[in-house]
Amino acid sequence: MLAAFFRWERIALPWRMLILFGVFELLAAGRVFVEMQILTDNNNPMVAIHRFLWYTYVFLFFAACYRRILRAPFGQLMYLGPGGIILFIPPLYAVLFGHPFKLNYLVSSDPAEIARELLTLHYGHEQNFLMFPELLTLLIATIGISWYFSRSLPKTILNTGVAFYGAFLTAGLCWFSVEPSHDAVFKLTAMFRAQQFYAFQFLSGIVVLSGLLFLPELKEWFRRSVAWRRTIVPAVIFCAVYMFFEYLIAPRHDRPLDLPDLAIVAVPVALISFTPPLLTDRTVPAAAKLYAAWFALLALALLFGVFFLPARL
Repeated sequence: MLAAFFRWERIALPWRMLILFGVFELLAAGRVFVEMQILTDNNNPMVAIHRFLWYTYVFLFFAACYRRILRAPFGQLMYLGPGGIILFIPPLYAVLFGHPFKLNYLVSSDPAEIARELLTLHYGHEQNFLMFPELLTLLIATIGISWYFSRSLPKTILNTGVAFYGAFLTAGLCWFSVEPSHDAVFKLTAMFRAQQFYAFQFLSGIVVLSGLLFLPELKEWFRRSVAWRRTIVPAVIFCAVYMFFEYLIAPRHDRPLDLPDLAIVAVPVALISFTPPLLTDRTVPAAAKLYAAWFALLALALLFGVFFLPARL
């Protein structure tokens, strides 16, 4: 085992980061499989993509907070990946106690109800009570990890508040609804159905969080990248994807393309646009290229998914 450890240490840091991020992605995919194929009977691919992106968004929210607030080094930050094992606490809880597995967003616009669920961690929630042991574990871990990186009580409190409750609010509360039958803080009119819209919403969040996580590296890449790579190529691809939406995707839906649709796909399309210049830049580490390519592929899967798959809720 000691020899294996030293071999691991000889792997370049970017590759170690990518490997452990891949561990989390496998754990997230496993959680989606368990809840959709074992605990429930749901074969909607768009639901699977939406839930997978949801878990990835929450993971990157914590990672971005640890790096930006606590200045945690990547050499230690990457070990958050295997912590994704806590995703299996709610399914295990449901199986052990025989509860139906019906998790959902916190659907409320009442500040008092939202505050109560934040403080009680869904302990008494009709559907989401299965999340209580997972959320309690995550809260305790957040406090412990924040203290480990900062050794400062104010920073520990600040990071716990921003990371844990920020993720709770941005990912756990249903902010937008594009279906008249679905409650949310804000009601929108959109071409996309609910699962499609939410998948793009969290993919957009993933891109933004990745930008925050790797902000210094991205600034350096933009500084040294030639103008045609960072402007002309993305602009051409962006226009092509917009035409794809306007003339190929929109006619296949029973609702017209609207402003929220364009807003929710703008960031994923920007990701697709900037990926080719990044992949062709020899100065960018191969592990970073694979990281960007992974999410670009997910974005492309969503784009083609809304074209080929039925627009179910």
